Amino acid sequence: MPHHLDNSVVTTITDAIPGLIAYWDRDLCCRFANKAHAAWFGQSPEAIVGQSMRSLLGDRRVAFNEPYIREALAGKAQNFQSELTRADGTIGHTWINYIPHFDENGEVRGFFVLVNDVTPLREAERRVQESEARYRLLAENGTDMVFELDLGLVRRYVSPACREILGYEPDELLGVTPKDQIHPEDEERVARTFQGLLNGSSSQDSIVNRIRHRDGRWVWVEATLRTLRSATSGLPSGIIGSLRDISARKAVELELEEANRRLEALAGLDGLTGLANRRTFDEVLEREYRRARRDRRTLSVIMIDVDHFKAFNDHYGHPEGDHCLRLVSEAIRTSIRRPGDMATRYGGEEFAVILPNTSESAAADIADQIREAVLQLALPHEGAPGRRLTVSCGVAAADNFDGEPAVLIKHADRSLYRAKEDGRNSVVRASKLLTVVAGKFSATA
Repeated sequence: MPHHLDNSVVTTITDAIPGLIAYWDRDLCCRFANKAHAAWFGQSPEAIVGQSMRSLLGDRRVAFNEPYIREALAGKAQNFQSELTRADGTIGHTWINYIPHFDENGEVRGFFVLVNDVTPLREAERRVQESEARYRLLAENGTDMVFELDLGLVRRYVSPACREILGYEPDELLGVTPKDQIHPEDEERVARTFQGLLNGSSSQDSIVNRIRHRDGRWVWVEATLRTLRSATSGLPSGIIGSLRDISARKAVELELEEANRRLEALAGLDGLTGLANRRTFDEVLEREYRRARRDRRTLSVIMIDVDHFKAFNDHYGHPEGDHCLRLVSEAIRTSIRRPGDMATRYGGEEFAVILPNTSESAAADIADQIREAVLQLALPHEGAPGRRLTVSCGVAAADNFDGEPAVLIKHADRSLYRAKEDGRNSVVRASKLLTVVAGKFSATA
């Protein structure tokens, strides 16, 4: 052993190093060992010094090391991985370096041995490999399509489930972005979601969108997405996600939405006549009243009542009474022709018509057309004076909107009752009964 290896400073330094350090001469006799050997082999450095490599490691291990030893004694540094048994019988994974030691004449006198315990690293690698194997197993056999995108949103991995979901082989989807397959209506939303994951706004997200199948049809999919980050910088390096086909679920959702729309439409209709119901009338009147006030247009309302309807029901029975109301509603429906006009069943045998942008005079003409259309039905009515079914109509218009919609209905109702008092089968205009005082309706004496 060279004299400088006995230096107390060198010994102090090498004993502080966690790795095993030793020096072996050409006869494979240990001339120096640091304290780390005590923990590994269960012997003090002093007990190891003077031992042969065979006595310390055993025949099998020495035979394993012989090729490396020969190279080291030939002046060539060696490094290799090896399993090394500890004193307690456990096996450690080590990285071993043989460093030749030359004398002043360039002759190899022995070699230094540096042993680093890499067992924790190997265990970590094993766990990573097992985790990757499990992930790969799930990705390769799962029904969801697993994919990885880089910072340019180019696919770097696609699992085989893409065959079932999109009709493509994995290799066909690699190296390209999904942009061209996204439905145009969904493209902007998907781009915002991807951008949020890459700029740090979010670390995970999900999105439902349509993507084109190989056969040209659109497939509804749900994607769950996470940001991938660099192990060194911690910055986003891409996106990993899983994609599942939800076309069947989406079809059910769309059917339910359509059913709800139909229910909402039905909820606004009268079940007997098919006209709008009272609730719809109130909503539309409120809306049209505000619009007429804003646009300074006239809004008119016709209130209609079937004359002597109780007597009709009592004489002919309720089924015939219902049939009568259906015929009257159809007569009203066919008498109004503009898309913005709306006929409703106001309640019982009473009907109402909303006429936006219509003067009282024009509304009275429409009311008279309704009265005549019902008369032309020629429905027998033994309880009526003329023995035919008739209706009475009251008409009111608003062109000064200091009041509320209820005021307009009030005056149309008064006109209707005046029509009934005057013998029925007639149309009465509110302006014949009312005068306008300070912008509001009031009854004349």
